[in-house]
Amino acid sequence: MAAEGCAAGPLGRDTLQWLGRLQAAPPTLAKVRAAIERLRRAGPVARAGARGTVIDDPLLADHLLAMDAPDLHRRHICGHIRGHTRRHTRRHARRRAPGLLCWLLLDPAEPAMATVTRAGGALSLELDGLSAGGLRSAQPASLRVEPAPAGPGPEVVVRSGVRVVLGEMVAQADLVEPGPLVDWLQAVLAGDLSPRDGAVLQSDFNGKLLRRIGFRGARMTALAWPALDASAARQPFTLGLRWLAEAVDDAPTKGQARLPATSRRKPMLTSNFRLAGLPFGADLATRVELPAVDLQWTGDDLGLHRRALSAGRRTFGEAVVTLGMRQADAARSWVQTLVSDGRVDDSEGLALRVDLLDATLKTVLASVDLGGCLLRGMDEDPIAVGANEVVRQLRLRFAVASLKLGLA
Repeated sequence: MAAEGCAAGPLGRDTLQWLGRLQAAPPTLAKVRAAIERLRRAGPVARAGARGTVIDDPLLADHLLAMDAPDLHRRHICGHIRGHTRRHTRRHARRRAPGLLCWLLLDPAEPAMATVTRAGGALSLELDGLSAGGLRSAQPASLRVEPAPAGPGPEVVVRSGVRVVLGEMVAQADLVEPGPLVDWLQAVLAGDLSPRDGAVLQSDFNGKLLRRIGFRGARMTALAWPALDASAARQPFTLGLRWLAEAVDDAPTKGQARLPATSRRKPMLTSNFRLAGLPFGADLATRVELPAVDLQWTGDDLGLHRRALSAGRRTFGEAVVTLGMRQADAARSWVQTLVSDGRVDDSEGLALRVDLLDATLKTVLASVDLGGCLLRGMDEDPIAVGANEVVRQLRLRFAVASLKLGLA
């Protein structure tokens, strides 16, 4: 906000010099706007019509006024403190909150590796003969041999192992752009549970193939989403995947790995999102937890010496939406009206949509549609005497009937 009020423009010379003392990374207008939006979601600042963004939290206002800032910025900050907050700040004991100003003006400093997705890196995924992108981690399938007791008598003697059982394969992958992996996820969410063939490729950074873990007849067993949190700093949108395979070919290999092409897209971040569909217009959700997807398979367990699974059944977990106290009154009023007759019917389900945005919070990169969302509960942080109401939160939990993933 201080950056927006400089006489020389949104990012004038004086502002750039001052911000250069706080953080080495060069500030941009997009970063300033995105940081202000995160603060607005969290509650310390608010919109005030023609005045723009105003500071509504006494501790934040007191800290900003105590900063060693040029007089130009100090006068601008005073002009953006809401009236009742300014009066409270004058008599409030000064308490430092290190790092709040950096959070207000710039993206929080994080290690560079937190936002870098290596298209080939050391691990990559292959599905149905096509490159499906890089992986952050991969867990090969475990192998167990089930013993068979033999011989009558008072003692049980294990003679041999009669069945080889394969465990789940586990992987973590960033959601970056459309491709075979996204196609598989979209098919599973749409109800297509057909098996896939593929491989996990491990290579060095020169592209030399070190290991190829091929799998056949893979069936998805779980999909986990990262929590979307407006206060999270530069956390990539990383998916957790689990699948069972009918067979695994983990033989030594040589040659060059067929690495996926380097993506020009930046990784999606969990802090850049927008929620739509709540009936009381709560577009400032501070946190959204998307429902996990579990698939239960009927028939024999999958293994090297077993028949293929016959059918699978999907189950969706709960979606949780966290709101600040600015939205709490409207949320409580809606919930009380909804449950006034003592029940929640299918006809009262909501259609929610979560958009993943770029750094400017304007362009939609991906979207997750949640259909048939029925209220399952409402929880609220405890009320404490003397506590700051701004930081309290309210959570709404929904049962979800359908999920749909789309990428721009």
